[in-house]
Amino acid sequence: MNGKERVLKAISFEKVDRVPTCVLDGHAWICNQKGIAPEELAMMDDEKAVDLLLAAYEKIDSDMVFTSAGNYMAFHDILSKVCGKDASKGEHPSAGEVLELNPEEIIGQMDGHPAMESQRRRIEFMNQKVGNEKLVMAFSVAPLTMVSTLIGMDDLMMATIEEPETVKKLMDFCMVITSYIIGDEVEHGATAVSTADPVSSSKIISEDTFLDLSLPAIKKSASEWRRYGCPIMLHICGDSSGRLKNIRDLDIDILSLDGGDLQQELDIARGHYAIFGNINTVSPLLNGSADEVGKTALELCQTAGTNGGFILAPGCDLAPATPLENVLAMMQAAKVAAR
Repeated sequence: MNGKERVLKAISFEKVDRVPTCVLDGHAWICNQKGIAPEELAMMDDEKAVDLLLAAYEKIDSDMVFTSAGNYMAFHDILSKVCGKDASKGEHPSAGEVLELNPEEIIGQMDGHPAMESQRRRIEFMNQKVGNEKLVMAFSVAPLTMVSTLIGMDDLMMATIEEPETVKKLMDFCMVITSYIIGDEVEHGATAVSTADPVSSSKIISEDTFLDLSLPAIKKSASEWRRYGCPIMLHICGDSSGRLKNIRDLDIDILSLDGGDLQQELDIARGHYAIFGNINTVSPLLNGSADEVGKTALELCQTAGTNGGFILAPGCDLAPATPLENVLAMMQAAKVAAR
């Protein structure tokens, strides 16, 4: 059973030979392992960059590989220029400036952007090289998080209180852009969708804001992305255990969680979505020993068993300084548990 088959069976709640294993993105960690800056990876020859990433994923035996955020780089570059803002200085357009724009016109300008063309080549290379053996994960951003990158976090938090209808309009704008981005990624070889939504964390927004603003937008987005025929993964940072029952109604295949009671999570999620995680990225992955990581990972795999519904992974993106031996210990634990 190869990695792609293993993950697809796990999210279908079917028997697997072992618990699937992977990291969440991991590009910053891979760059640190190679002694280069993320900016160097972005500027690297496309096939060389893909080979570097795939060698790292292969070394840790990850069942998924992740594309980068090149399409969003193109979007933010164009938006900054159209609105006359310098993103490098932390300048953001206002909500009003964004809502005056036609998203289809922005998409038209994105289509020939160098970052878009580079991203397309990288996805094509990934699919050609490992697409039969591993899921190639497209990168996307959930609506509320994308709004925060447009107008800035402070203005977004104020708007969720004072102008929730404006936030909804901004999320609609973002959904048009993201649907185009995902469609473009799938067209060029991505075989699954990975969606990041750190702003929907329970540490950042209230339960009411999540239910009134974020969740309806995620539901709408997931329904739109489903037309591309790919598995959909949603990642929300922090402890989302209190939101599992609400998330259960989303049309997603995988929910990436940062810790919590795995048995409880599996009980709630089974038949709806697979749990992805949930080893804490700080303790034990960053600061613990390989033995501690292995013990934690083994316990998770034993709790989940091999009847599908679970993918062993860090609870969030790896800290760049995470020791390689700790990542390897996490991955090895799934093989030990299956013996």
